[in-house]
Amino acid sequence: MTTYLIRRILLLVPTLFGITLLSFLLIRLSPGNAALLKGGGGEGGGRAMTAEVREQMIKLYGLDKPPLVAYADWVGRSLRLDLGNSIVDHRSVAAKIGERLPLTMSLAGSALLISYLVAIPLGVVAALKRGQVVDRTISFVVFVLYSIPTFAAALLLILLVAGGDYLNLLPMYGADSI
Repeated sequence: MTTYLIRRILLLVPTLFGITLLSFLLIRLSPGNAALLKGGGGEGGGRAMTAEVREQMIKLYGLDKPPLVAYADWVGRSLRLDLGNSIVDHRSVAAKIGERLPLTMSLAGSALLISYLVAIPLGVVAALKRGQVVDRTISFVVFVLYSIPTFAAALLLILLVAGGDYLNLLPMYGADSI
């Protein structure tokens, strides 16, 4: 058991390296960059920006550095939880995440609790009635529900329980208390 845990922990290092490298490459190799998008150089176009301001922005975001140096800087800042500032409103990204984290955790916790409150009794009933019609029905329904894409299920649930023609139990948007 100890060797299994050690192997799993050691596999964590290349996995994290691969995830960070892939994330960095996706950001770095995507067409355009923050300076071009903000300064109107991209197709989306922003405000007009002088070449001097654009160069300052390129230095600020480290786009002028070689990829290996930029990757090392990016990983170092990420390890220090220095996520930088938002391009949109120049606020700290960590502060913006901190503002939304309690609501996100409550939503995720509620979803986990509801899923366990439904899944465990269904699993017990299916196990007790193994091979019978009840077991097959539960297995079929769970299989069908599991194969529905999450975005489609979310849209259907919004239409069903949030302000549609059917049930008006929850607000359609926002985190207002009911």
